[in-house]
Amino acid sequence: MKIFKEYLFLIIILLMPFFLFFDINFPILNNLPNYKVFYKELIAGNYFYIVIFSFYIMISVFFIYRIYRYYKPRWRVRKAKEVLLKIRQFNTEKSHLSVLNYLKKIDPFVFEELLLTCFKESGCKIKRNRRYTGDGGIDGKVWINGKQHLIQAKRYSGHIKKSHVEEFITLCKKKRKSGLFIHTGRIGRESLALINNERKIKNIHDGFLIDFIISPKEAIVKIKKTI
Repeated sequence: MKIFKEYLFLIIILLMPFFLFFDINFPILNNLPNYKVFYKELIAGNYFYIVIFSFYIMISVFFIYRIYRYYKPRWRVRKAKEVLLKIRQFNTEKSHLSVLNYLKKIDPFVFEELLLTCFKESGCKIKRNRRYTGDGGIDGKVWINGKQHLIQAKRYSGHIKKSHVEEFITLCKKKRKSGLFIHTGRIGRESLALINNERKIKNIHDGFLIDFIISPKEAIVKIKKTI
């Protein structure tokens, strides 16, 4: 319903020049000049017409951007479902390491959406971010056992950065929420110790991560027991 309003406003705005071009008499637009006068004054440098034209362009771009922002995350959600399907169609002979290496090559934002899709498939309530950057370090939210957990999804190709773990722990403490640190990387002793020392932070990676992606409903039972 919300996107319908965006489309409606954009269509109305884009149709406004036609009222000028065809010189249509409409009660609320009777005082508007026709397109010849408008074009002439605009070329002549009339500040009033320049401001009106600039405002028209800005409003148009604003609603186009709103519609684009609405559909952009949905493209990655669809891509995440394609990746999930491909992973689940792998031969059973494929090792967890092969699946993990495949995950390391996908788009980081698609990885985020892939995890949220798996949580949704497991029966958990989720909340996706409206944007992928400037999210404050939170890549989504999930409710497990009726409790909200913040998600940090890291599509690492190498070792985990200790600073990322520290920042996520600080963020969870600040918001007084539990957290799930989900990643495809290799975790060092110091980073692992930091997570293990935090009762409200759960580390999901390696085989546990692959099991969750392949069979979310079965894996969520194990996750529920550990948080």
